[in-house]
Amino acid sequence: MVSRFCLLGMVIFSAAVSAQDDFPLKNFLRAQGTISPGISLSEKGSNIYLHGDLEYYLENNVSVRGESYFLIGGNHVDQGITEFTNYFGVVYHFVGNKKFDPYFGFQPGIAVRHYAVNCIDITRVDCPIGYTLSPQFSVITGVNFFLNKYLHFFGMMRYINGHDASFTVDYPMNELRFSAGLGWNLRLKN
Repeated sequence: MVSRFCLLGMVIFSAAVSAQDDFPLKNFLRAQGTISPGISLSEKGSNIYLHGDLEYYLENNVSVRGESYFLIGGNHVDQGITEFTNYFGVVYHFVGNKKFDPYFGFQPGIAVRHYAVNCIDITRVDCPIGYTLSPQFSVITGVNFFLNKYLHFFGMMRYINGHDASFTVDYPMNELRFSAGLGWNLRLKN
């Protein structure tokens, strides 16, 4: 039964993609900003981020993309943590020159964290006070739907794998983050 639904979904997806008009993405500049929830895979809880990105399509199927997240709410804020994270990487777009644009990418990044309180007060006895830098690796997948040459809808999921090595023990920072909304785009060259 499940395989029939999967097959039906693939047929509908293929028909929708093939029925679209051409919409060349090469030389497109795309940007978006949103509020993104994150679900921690390392500990119980969730966080809320202010998220923005900028992407340039080198070819119809390949783009470079930079993203930033700023922690604005959730468990880590309650624990006196401020976090700013940047990612940069290459994204592969499966369809290429259509309005429906599913993609997959890899992005290394760096998290800058500031611990404002002594963690002894909140159950962690090995927490540093001050700034830390933590390398991260992320995998993203999502879809854009271009409405016209200026606007698009987007939905994205990011898996993050990272460790904060400033503790006396290695503290994992693994998380799933989700983003969706309306974005802007502009063709820079014809």
